[in-house]
Amino acid sequence: MRPDASTRAVAARRLRGRRGSLSTFRLGKEGGGVVAAGARGGVEGRRRGREVALLAYPLILSHLSFTIQTFVDRLFLTWYSAEAVAGAVTGLFAVWSVVALFTGTGEYLTTFVAQYIGAGRPARVGPALWQGVYFAIGAGLFLALLAPLAGPVFDLAGHDAALRTYEVEYARVLLLGAFPVVLMATLSTFFAGRGETHVILLVNVLATVVNIAFDWLWIFGAAASRRWA
Repeated sequence: MRPDASTRAVAARRLRGRRGSLSTFRLGKEGGGVVAAGARGGVEGRRRGREVALLAYPLILSHLSFTIQTFVDRLFLTWYSAEAVAGAVTGLFAVWSVVALFTGTGEYLTTFVAQYIGAGRPARVGPALWQGVYFAIGAGLFLALLAPLAGPVFDLAGHDAALRTYEVEYARVLLLGAFPVVLMATLSTFFAGRGETHVILLVNVLATVVNIAFDWLWIFGAAASRRWA
């Protein structure tokens, strides 16, 4: 006996209901998976954020130590002479615009160190680092050769004679001593690329302490050393 139309309609509704329940069940499982995946992604994101922060904060504090050095330099110079601090500021800005090109290039070595360490090829780090050392030596020699040009360059500014004297002297000292600056920036990449940024922070803090002590002695001379004692 064939089912009538009403029986077929009831069967169709039941079948649609079963399909709807099954779809809801599947959607629920998929939704739960999405939520779980999102939770795992949030935890992973926070973990990676902490790792980045642990790597970055020593570098941030290292740059802050340089700011402290510069501040103390200028503070001591203001006690010595207004012309001296004005000449030091101008000389630093003029020279650093050139030196920064070489320190920035040397710091690019961080990329190669990190890449070789991550690729499991630590033997390639040494040759890459030596290339950075050779670059620093060449940069230091080039910048030292620019020292005699400090006078003619600052002549173009037309500043007062007393101010020009300090500008030229400070610029020449910076250019002649640029090699250690470029070399330090280059060698720091060995530790930055390996994730050992705390070593860079310790070195910069030590340099800041030594800088402050010698600032006082070299700016104010023997009288300052007696006063210090």
